[in-house]
Amino acid sequence: MSILDHLGKRVADTYKTAAKASGEILEETKLRLAALNEQNKVEELYEKLGEKVFSLYEKGESLGEDFDNQCKEIQALKETINSMKNRIKELRNIKTCPKCSIEIDLSYQYCPRCGKKQEMPPPPPKEIREVCPDCKTELDEDFDFCPNCGYKKDGDKSDKKGSDK
Repeated sequence: MSILDHLGKRVADTYKTAAKASGEILEETKLRLAALNEQNKVEELYEKLGEKVFSLYEKGESLGEDFDNQCKEIQALKETINSMKNRIKELRNIKTCPKCSIEIDLSYQYCPRCGKKQEMPPPPPKEIREVCPDCKTELDEDFDFCPNCGYKKDGDKSDKKGSDK
């Protein structure tokens, strides 16, 4: 066998080995990807199953102590998340339209997308403060005397003014 024949055979053998190795790598990669895809399907089914179990719990069905305890945890977490989302809306001065669910400015009386009339929050209650009957100055609840005229709050009728003592 000549050197060129020998070299040609070695090149062909190397090619076959490389082709086999790359084919195996390709097959392994395809199998890993297919297995990952199947694992994702299992995870999705677990999630759907969990949602169905939680839905039964929300409808009042007992699923056993273990399930009930985990459902209570989920419920508490959901309430916390909703509180946080509502606080974020407050900070941003927005609300969610009950009909189409878009976020809109708190002051909007109608939804700009669906036209639904919005419930307007009641105005904050006006703080009612005590007023001095002599000079009409507003008095804080912890005041015993009017700081403007010296009138004594809730005191003896004979001593309606503070003293200089």
